[in-house]
Amino acid sequence: MASPALDSFGFTGGLHRLQLTLHVGETVIAKNDSWSTSADSAAIAQASAHAGAFAFVPVTAFMLLTNLPSGTYTAQFRSRDGTSGIALLEVYKIA
Repeated sequence: MASPALDSFGFTGGLHRLQLTLHVGETVIAKNDSWSTSADSAAIAQASAHAGAFAFVPVTAFMLLTNLPSGTYTAQFRSRDGTSGIALLEVYKIA
């Protein structure tokens, strides 16, 4: 999710102070509110570069790196401070 990072491109109304949660049905399978401090932050940065995503300032994007089988998933963004706004989700297949 890149909403705060998009501010530098003139994007307004973005949701800040986020938590990104990935669900299968009602089950939470992954969550992140600060990818740069997560245990797999180096792998996230490497996968992002491999996919061709633009480089993010660590505190401005909320990312997950996970292996998923085919199926239906729900990504949910939630503000940690109760504000509302717009969020952008990008999904990449990393081979």
